[in-house]
Amino acid sequence: MRASDKGSVLVITLILMSVAMTLALYIVKLSKDVVQSYQMIMDKLEAKIEAESTVEVLKFLLSTNPVEKNRINVNIKIDENLSVNKIFYTDGREEKINNTTVRIYDTGRKINLLSLDENIVKVLFSNIGIDKKRIPIAADSYMDWIDRDDLKRLNGAERYYYRFEKKASYEPRNSITIQDVEELRLIRGFDKDYQKIKDYFFIYHKGSTNIYAAQPNVLKALLGLSDEQVVQIISLREKEKKFEGLEGSLEGLVPTLSEYISSYPNNIYEIYIKTSKGEAVEKLYSIIDFHVYEDKPFIVVKYVH
Repeated sequence: MRASDKGSVLVITLILMSVAMTLALYIVKLSKDVVQSYQMIMDKLEAKIEAESTVEVLKFLLSTNPVEKNRINVNIKIDENLSVNKIFYTDGREEKINNTTVRIYDTGRKINLLSLDENIVKVLFSNIGIDKKRIPIAADSYMDWIDRDDLKRLNGAERYYYRFEKKASYEPRNSITIQDVEELRLIRGFDKDYQKIKDYFFIYHKGSTNIYAAQPNVLKALLGLSDEQVVQIISLREKEKKFEGLEGSLEGLVPTLSEYISSYPNNIYEIYIKTSKGEAVEKLYSIIDFHVYEDKPFIVVKYVH
């Protein structure tokens, strides 16, 4: 064999070896990607199962254990070898269950939109710094929005205002059954300040604002408290101390506020779930009504992945 032929064979051999090595590396990488993809799928599946299972556990615990102001005392003996003794807080404090982070919020942390009236509107708007000229407009317009007649209050707005002055394609609901917080942006006096006031309200709510679970901005706005007083209340809540004299001090507020402020749980809870498994994360959000019903201990109002 001539030297040139030997050189050609060597080149071809090297090319074939290079192709073989490239193919081998590709197969190894492909196999690794397949394994990683499989692991991610399994992690995602396990995270989803654990997240959904945690919600089911919380349904059972919240419907079978007493709630005291801002905490649920769980003390269950499952069998001779297994018992659960734990406290879950309903003011949003983070709790850990296996790979899952849980936050439970009493919906009494906000203002019950379905119980809103002109007095609450005036107090809220005043305490959060809304222009004083717009406060009576918002208060009267809200009452015109939910009452059943078409008689305009002094500073309010009825069908004529929305249809002809504002040239809107809607008119007052004329019912207290507001469907969503977003509906407030349609009401005269609320429209310009909607972004400032929207986070104070909650629609899935049947009780009054719970002072043991109320979020700081709601405490400040509803009770007219200073930042220092709000910090003190939150600190007392976290230290599990009683509000000595605080509940009695509420009597000094506008009388119509008393029915909206309480120290009792609302029994409708927002539950935030976040489960991490490997690189997979599963999040769940649910609203569950734990009021006593004849045929079931709770009703799932909302459930979102």
